[in-house]
Amino acid sequence: MNQNQNRGIDALHGGLAVYDGSTDKFVFQYCSDTLVKLICGDRSEFEALTRGNALQIVCECDREQVEQALRVAREEHTELSTHFWLKSKGGRQIWCHLVGWMVGEEFQVLFSGLSPEVQLFQHIVSESADDIYVIDSENYDLLYANSLKSRGGAQSAFPAGKCYEVLHGRTEPCEFCSLYSGASAQSEGVEVHELNGRTYTTRTRVTDWNGTPAYIKYVRDTTEELKERRAKERLKQYFQTAVKYLPGGMAVIRHDVDGSIKPEYLSEGFSEMLGMRHEDAWAMYQESALAGVHPDDQAFVRENLDRCISEKREKYELEYRLQKGNGEYIWVKTKVSVIQCDGDCVRVYADYHDVTAEKKVKEQLRQQYQEQIHQHYQLAGPDALILGHCNITKNQILEIVDHTDSDLLSLFGSERENFFTGLGTLIVDQEERKTFYSKYLNKPS
Repeated sequence: MNQNQNRGIDALHGGLAVYDGSTDKFVFQYCSDTLVKLICGDRSEFEALTRGNALQIVCECDREQVEQALRVAREEHTELSTHFWLKSKGGRQIWCHLVGWMVGEEFQVLFSGLSPEVQLFQHIVSESADDIYVIDSENYDLLYANSLKSRGGAQSAFPAGKCYEVLHGRTEPCEFCSLYSGASAQSEGVEVHELNGRTYTTRTRVTDWNGTPAYIKYVRDTTEELKERRAKERLKQYFQTAVKYLPGGMAVIRHDVDGSIKPEYLSEGFSEMLGMRHEDAWAMYQESALAGVHPDDQAFVRENLDRCISEKREKYELEYRLQKGNGEYIWVKTKVSVIQCDGDCVRVYADYHDVTAEKKVKEQLRQQYQEQIHQHYQLAGPDALILGHCNITKNQILEIVDHTDSDLLSLFGSERENFFTGLGTLIVDQEERKTFYSKYLNKPS
């Protein structure tokens, strides 16, 4: 179990269990704190209840049908989706969703519970309905109302009068109402209006109410729905803006069972990175996500992309060359991760960064380093006996020029510490040997 999976299960207020063939039981691998609190007082009590058998949380009345459904799904290697009642503290009824599926040779089940707050909300919604009003289409008389919540609570009876008087305490028709005298005749449909800071959705039907032409109005408070929808729209705008200006760009790549790799999405930043118009980038890559990859790098990219998918990696990095619109190539660092699997189809997220400048700087540094080493060998005096260079971090001798013809690498080995320790034994004077060790061994330095 990784942290992302745990967070997903926490969001569902659920738990994940795996079938143990040795005991013929399902055992919890992870369970959210919310589900624990719904069922028991604390986690220790929960573990005592479910140790060795996750189905202990199923209410007795549903246990048999749940066990039977799991048995069939497990034996036939099919997916399972069912509902049942959970055991819970205080005797409250909690409706739970259970799904099961094969993962390799394991059969896993996911319990999706509901938090107490969501349970309460669900109960309120199940007990509620739209406010329903029947209004005389000619004189505003309120002929019927299933509730008068706008007047402070549900009631089975209501006073006689005009709808605007009874419902809103007004002395004249509401200006937003479709029956308003200044409005055209109402046709059946849906309307949205605001009243006292709340938003309401109204559906209207024309009917005959015991011989009286009337409208049936279904009124629902959609204030919170509207707030949520606007919040989602803002998040969508934030995401689209972030993707649009993301340095280097991104893509969503589809990998099909036939081996084809095609982009489903290319950001504008991707085409800008390649110095191309967005439509030209699509034309170039629409048949293959590898179309612009350098020929010498295509096998490398294909192999690593296949590895990322087969291992379902959350993060995988690789560097290769991509062709620009002018035919030149740039080096890109691509971070890829599997984001979605639909049957045999897999989708991969790819984040691109142009690292051409970084590669050039590294190449310049490497050239400078090689030149320094070359100068080091050239500047050695005629009395030099041993020349070489090593990697201190890896503790390795990289090269030795031995003018003594003593085959020192064979004698002392290529490990840096051992080499200099052995070399020091050739120094006769003990003080000079000590000085040598203090300069070339890691511990003194």
